Amino acid sequence: MVQAVTNRSLKQCKHQGRSPGTNPSLIVIYAGIGVKVKLRGMTRCYVKGKVNSVESEARLRISVMGLFIESGTVLMIHKMTGPEPDCWDLPGGGLQPGEPILQALKREIREETGLINVRVGRFLTVVEGFFPNWRGKLLHSLSIIYNCSVEDGSLVYTTGDHGEVGAKGIQWLSIAELTPELCSTRSWEAMQLALSNLQKD
Repeated sequence: MVQAVTNRSLKQCKHQGRSPGTNPSLIVIYAGIGVKVKLRGMTRCYVKGKVNSVESEARLRISVMGLFIESGTVLMIHKMTGPEPDCWDLPGGGLQPGEPILQALKREIREETGLINVRVGRFLTVVEGFFPNWRGKLLHSLSIIYNCSVEDGSLVYTTGDHGEVGAKGIQWLSIAELTPELCSTRSWEAMQLALSNLQKD
């Protein structure tokens, strides 16, 4: 059982008491077990739809994603699966049991884009989301996001995930032309935080 926020429509919020530069701990209550994960940076939360009560059946999905930003553009995938289908999303995907986070990140990027020479940079953030009634269950989504870059500068991509990647494929898109409506919530949150960090540097 996942303990979720109740009676809330779509919102984007910082966890109470969290601020950039601290070392927050994320508490996940799943199947009656408390799991504490120490994270650096900001954890953001959003709820899609309404969660009327603590759900008796829920699915916890932990994903790891890569944010590639280069000269005002961002590498995005037109994803057709997941709780937010038919939108631009970051390369990445779900962790497999026992799989190290960075290994999973490189595997998912390779499977979705064909990129092999990827440099994983600093941890950026975790975006948390609740999706009621996704495939008949509450989906509790945790997306761990890292800054990444392409080492060889290649702009040619291939993918083996033909059912997951939509007709628009994989593209470098101008950040200035993207809107929240075009992007997954996690990709939009990650881009805004990364741009804010760049302005501070």
